[in-house]
Amino acid sequence: MTLQLAYVIAMIEQVGFGLLVVALVFVCWDDIKRGLLGLRSPGTFAPVAIFVGVGVSVTGFMALNWDLLPLAISIGAAAVFGLLSTRFALCFSVGALLLRPWEVLPENDFLGVLPRGLALLLVGTGLLRLRGTRDWRLLVTPEDGAVLGFAFVSYLSTFVAPSLFNSQADWMLTFSKSLMIFVLIRLFARRKSDVAALCLTLGIVGMTLVAITLYRMEADPRLGQTGARADLFGLIGDPNDLAATLLLAAPLLMGELRHWIPLKAVRMAIIAALSVLSIWVIVQTQSRGAFIGVLAAMAALLFVALRTPKRLLLALPLILALSGGLLFRTIQRSESDLSSSSSSRMAYWVAGWRMAIRHPLTGVGYGAYPLRFEEYADSDKVEGKLRTAHSTWVLALAETGLLGGALLVLAVIGSFFRVFKRRFDEPAVFVAFVGYFAAATFLSHTYLLHPYLLIGIALCARDERPEELRIL
Repeated sequence: MTLQLAYVIAMIEQVGFGLLVVALVFVCWDDIKRGLLGLRSPGTFAPVAIFVGVGVSVTGFMALNWDLLPLAISIGAAAVFGLLSTRFALCFSVGALLLRPWEVLPENDFLGVLPRGLALLLVGTGLLRLRGTRDWRLLVTPEDGAVLGFAFVSYLSTFVAPSLFNSQADWMLTFSKSLMIFVLIRLFARRKSDVAALCLTLGIVGMTLVAITLYRMEADPRLGQTGARADLFGLIGDPNDLAATLLLAAPLLMGELRHWIPLKAVRMAIIAALSVLSIWVIVQTQSRGAFIGVLAAMAALLFVALRTPKRLLLALPLILALSGGLLFRTIQRSESDLSSSSSSRMAYWVAGWRMAIRHPLTGVGYGAYPLRFEEYADSDKVEGKLRTAHSTWVLALAETGLLGGALLVLAVIGSFFRVFKRRFDEPAVFVAFVGYFAAATFLSHTYLLHPYLLIGIALCARDERPEELRIL
């Protein structure tokens, strides 16, 4: 990616960050207002928040050039409002972790320290929230226990990895962030408005990625070639990961637009336009796993919309067959590429299962799958330089053993039943959950942020009954 292209992408991300800050101020205004009212009382933290925000903005202005000034202002505003509102801090951090501006301009030192700054912001606002409330109860579901159990097992598996230092460093850099976001969601997202803010954040992130991809498809000559696959950078540099992110984000945004745009005709037109753009970008990724995710999401949407079994039996097979035929006909990859991809994926899965069977208690160790692949594969003639399981479930089994894999599966299945019960009240979450995890079956997202965001949202207490929860 050229420097000019990187700066244009950074400009698009700045617009996304600006929209995110404005939307979150609107959604979180009650929390922010309560924090600002603390200015009248001695010993409060509102002056500190404003001081920090101004300092971050000035520092960002000095570190960035004029072209990136809006980003510095957005980050400074986020520092102010984040210390006044836990919801704001959590949502902005999630948005930044998915948009990842430090990977667009990796040479910029100010952006390079942003991840650690976000972590400090989350910890600080969380402590302030706990300090200001007497409600220290933590709602714990069996799914929470399964996620935390999987985290513990995955950390223990680092001790059996070929390189303990590298494995634990990777665990801290990747999975610990996902785990921290999940825990904070479960601690602080207790109201319907909290979940709505998270869904809106993911939707804005998704549409920002759509805009960036549309620009890249037009400006990057490489992506204009026949058979080229749309991709971005860093965490979403792989086309499959970009498509999976949109499968997660797009339905959640469509669901929130129901509450933001009262005029039905306008709302439906906007939803239709954004849906078409999102699906078009997914098509450009040429990800067959994402195509399956799109079909699964469509099936979930029809399941909610049609309701009666008779209508489902009549309409569902026909619509999915037509949609699937149209989607898979858009694949422009060569036959040899598709054949190699299919055979390689089977080889990856078989090797992963063998790792789990031969190391049922601990697996081969966190991050050790690519290092030990050749020991368990029938052939080393597989595509891709970085060998991974190409399945969230197989990777969990291979690296953390049968116990770790079972815990992750239980967390997802339990969360699915919760969103299934609320499918008519929260259809967007149901559609996003089904579509994303169908695609994740073919992606190595075991330790990434995406699945734990969805599980956290699924477990948030919008209308959960008290008897389903244990109080610690």
